[in-house]
Amino acid sequence: MKILHSPACRKLLSSWWGEPRESVRYRLAGIGYDHTDIQIRDLLLTILDEDPADSDAVAAARELWPLLVLTEPLHTPDELLDEIDALTADIERVRMRTEMLAAKYRALEPWSERWNRVSADPEEAEYGSSNIDYAASDLNAVRVWLSHKFVREQLAKARGYAAKIREYDDTTEENR
Repeated sequence: MKILHSPACRKLLSSWWGEPRESVRYRLAGIGYDHTDIQIRDLLLTILDEDPADSDAVAAARELWPLLVLTEPLHTPDELLDEIDALTADIERVRMRTEMLAAKYRALEPWSERWNRVSADPEEAEYGSSNIDYAASDLNAVRVWLSHKFVREQLAKARGYAAKIREYDDTTEENR
């Protein structure tokens, strides 16, 4: 059964029929023959998610994606708003985990000599106290960055705009 696609999509898929049979583009053209745009979209999402970014499959998916006729958005505004909320919570959890992990490294300091590596070559020597200090300091820097007011403000600002993405009732006089 042949499925109707947009003219641009049909043109691209037709051009891919001339590709070698073992190529990704040829296989996608064959799939396009009897699959709907939504089915192809789902396949392309899998390709984009699972294949290496520099693969032929991802290149073909990026080429075909904009030509599909999608009658509905991929995600609802509510789903995306939930993602912003989850991201905000994840950042807070990571901030707290980095703080706890830095404290755990600091707790290793009394035993730091255990992790020294003495070497005649100063370039190869390792000092437990220095490595502990640097690890804890770098983790603290991550915590500070995640705690920064700018990060919280930008997420709140994005959430504010995202909350406005919804269907409005245009029947009232105020919206005209």
